[in-house]
Amino acid sequence: MRPMASRLDRRLENLLAALAARLGDSSEAAICLSADEEDDVGELAEALVGAGLLLPAEPASAVICDGCEQNCAMPVEIAPAINGRPGRAFIVCDKRDDIGRVRVEPARLCRWTFSLPLLARALAKALKPDQEPAAADTRDMWLLGNAKIGGNTMRVALARSAKAAPTGAQLAIVLADTGEQANGGRWITLADAFSLRNGRLTPRADVWRAAALSNRYDDPTVALEILFDFGEVLLINRITGESTKIATPHLDSQTHRVFKVLYDNPGQVFTTSELEQRTGIKALKSLHKFPENLNVRGNLKKLFFEVSRRGIRFRREVTLGQLATHRVDPKNII
Repeated sequence: MRPMASRLDRRLENLLAALAARLGDSSEAAICLSADEEDDVGELAEALVGAGLLLPAEPASAVICDGCEQNCAMPVEIAPAINGRPGRAFIVCDKRDDIGRVRVEPARLCRWTFSLPLLARALAKALKPDQEPAAADTRDMWLLGNAKIGGNTMRVALARSAKAAPTGAQLAIVLADTGEQANGGRWITLADAFSLRNGRLTPRADVWRAAALSNRYDDPTVALEILFDFGEVLLINRITGESTKIATPHLDSQTHRVFKVLYDNPGQVFTTSELEQRTGIKALKSLHKFPENLNVRGNLKKLFFEVSRRGIRFRREVTLGQLATHRVDPKNII
């Protein structure tokens, strides 16, 4: 049973969502932040560093001076430790004569980096995919590989936005919901996809199961294809890599002529009269029998042909999503 989110976990999740939105809106691969910029960063940074989500950066050399109400950005002077006296950070005001030196708490100088490469490594650690994270062609995305969550394996990528999601990924984790459409596959936001439990980044199993189910039925990967080549009708199983000869219609026969028209026009509905006109055959036999004349029966007929009293449609390809919808196993298609 997954542990309940503590108050600290919820604060960490809110901060992570805010940082993701900020990085998503940026055109850079990394953003630098300080305790003065984001609420809770100073208090929660150590936990995010421990989770691999933040990286300590060089201390700030300037901060907003709080010596008066003008809130000037001022350089910070550092007095080193001497004779056991701790080092000090301060601002020397040159704007007013009555301010002088203003002490700066050392914690205000701390800075951290939040970046796509760092986030990709943290996600890979949580998902345990089959490859190391790899930068894609642009700095807007990282390919994480195949990850198995709740018994489902998916190709996962990290992208700045849904629009930047690579077409090769079944599921893209995006930094924020921008309302854009993904190039391919599904996408979920970082905040929806992961939680933090005891300071550890953890996939939300229920969200991933739902995404896997959606991908299964919408998977556009071609699983089966029928080719008409050298007078043979071939079934190509792109999942198993097998090729099976279905039929060899006699050259210039009725079956040969009709199938040539259907094959050259996949997805188009033809009526009997249209096929008679295209093939030069005056009296076509029942269209319902035509797939069987090609030795296409059962699941193959259901997947590749649509036949009615008035017309017939042939499709060359069948996707994994269509097989899942019709509960057909591509490994046992024949």
